[in-house]
Amino acid sequence: MPTNHLSSHWEWLKLNPKDLERLKYDPKDYADIFPYAEAFEAIRRKIGQDFSLRKIGEGAWASVFEIQKDGKWVYVVKLPHPEYLDSQDINIKDKVKAEIKLQKKFILEYDTWVKKLHKNYLSIVTDPTGFNLYSTLSWQKNVEAKSDISSIETIKKQQAILKTLQFPRLLEIYQWEIPIIVMDKIPGTSLRFEIMRSVFSPFFERHFAFWTSGNLLIKSDKTLYENCKEQNISDKMISNYLHLIERDLLPKMWKKAFQKEFINPGMLESDPTIMISSFIKEFDGVREPDPTVFTQLYGDSKKWTTLELAYNFFLEHFPQHPDPNLHNIIITSDSDEYRLWIIDFW
Repeated sequence: MPTNHLSSHWEWLKLNPKDLERLKYDPKDYADIFPYAEAFEAIRRKIGQDFSLRKIGEGAWASVFEIQKDGKWVYVVKLPHPEYLDSQDINIKDKVKAEIKLQKKFILEYDTWVKKLHKNYLSIVTDPTGFNLYSTLSWQKNVEAKSDISSIETIKKQQAILKTLQFPRLLEIYQWEIPIIVMDKIPGTSLRFEIMRSVFSPFFERHFAFWTSGNLLIKSDKTLYENCKEQNISDKMISNYLHLIERDLLPKMWKKAFQKEFINPGMLESDPTIMISSFIKEFDGVREPDPTVFTQLYGDSKKWTTLELAYNFFLEHFPQHPDPNLHNIIITSDSDEYRLWIIDFW
């Protein structure tokens, strides 16, 4: 008969040990990176020999790895599937080049905005007929000074928004003549993960950790949310774990008890039928999230206003981004400063 408490069943949940495995760099020993020996030799020359790899994604035409160096995840590498390297049907070289070209275009547009605002700011504060002490000599000059002050405040606000909005940089790496996408690893959490953490907050606030062998969950001094960030588990892997938990535990628990253990009370109040699988399936279809998502996540706070302003600026001035989905929006924080990173177009 079903019972009412997650604690009675978490020992039953099992995890494949390879799910969180880190691959030590050695192309001779790992078939999935061996075809890219030349690319990894180029990476080694740039960052040094001692680094580790972990596979974090599998797409239609490429695999995605993280590179760890000195205890930190520093780069993300996107590797075309080996069968495409010599394919006559798919010109993988042109496909990767087009993707890199597009990403560089956004980086260039971003840098142009930064320079433009800085130039506009300097043009005002260094104008001898504008914003300085000479403006106090006449009423007309005072009017101009107020206008200049207003312009400076607008520029400063836009500069603050650009400081929040960020695009990762690229390394130039090749496998033969095929360019390999290598970009900065952003040490934050995806918008997709933050939404899951909010919707399934009762579960993420519990003192658990996903483990690398044996049981899927183990007890911890930290919350599951903290451990997921520390373990650097991808949001796709976390959603797979949540599906597994629902599949294994739901037959052993009453549905309402399961919902209470896992789902935010506010979400349950608005939709009493909500379950893990149904919600993830629904929000996986979101390609361009609405800016109000930050209000829903963080309420009336500095974090909400900072991120929403940055995201609105991105939507207005970078409308050609092909895939601003929940995976590709990364949120980071340093003390009270928040950043919104728009990453690669996987």
